[in-house]
Amino acid sequence: DLKSQQQRLEAAQVDNTKTLSSRLDKLSDNQDILTDDVTSLYEKFEDMQISQDNLVQDNVGLVEQFDYLENQSRRNNLMFHGIPQAENESWEDCERKVLRLIKEKLNIAQSVLIERAHRVGSAIVARFQSFKDRDLVLSRAKQLKGTDIFIREDLSKRLRQKQNGLKPLMTSLRNDGKRAVLSHDKLKTEEGTFTFNIEKQQIEKINDTRLPPFHHRHSLHSS
Repeated sequence: DLKSQQQRLEAAQVDNTKTLSSRLDKLSDNQDILTDDVTSLYEKFEDMQISQDNLVQDNVGLVEQFDYLENQSRRNNLMFHGIPQAENESWEDCERKVLRLIKEKLNIAQSVLIERAHRVGSAIVARFQSFKDRDLVLSRAKQLKGTDIFIREDLSKRLRQKQNGLKPLMTSLRNDGKRAVLSHDKLKTEEGTFTFNIEKQQIEKINDTRLPPFHHRHSLHSS
């Protein structure tokens, strides 16, 4: 009869509601589990990212240490560019050419001792027995202006990259009448001290140590 059918429909509706509610509960539980899994994965990713960043920093630190040691080993070296190269040139020939240049072109009369000299490409790399002699020779390098010969420090590739990265800022500041001094891998200015980050390819300020402006120096001389 009609009443029995209505009761069956109501009972079926209750069952369907319970089934739907149960499924919704399970779906909610699964969503919570999924959310927890996503959160866990994200946290693991963050941990991995931190570990990777730390690894990169450690690697950069090691590279910097090796680069420092390499430049220390080159400390007494100078590179002489533009000295003509002879066929079958020996190390002794290179040494004689450098010593002749030092005496005749740089007008250094005192005895300068060279441990060894050899070609690297077209340049001659000379290693002096003392840093004092090396510094004296480098200080006279300006006397070669107008010739085909020039002298520069024997620096590692990484250090040259840092200095080249800092030179645009140094030139810009000097053009504005400000002091800027390039010292090893740092640029000291009136606005602070900067270095060039090779990994990020950008100039970074490392501290607020500043050079006094030119007028401070002039006022000291005039007082």
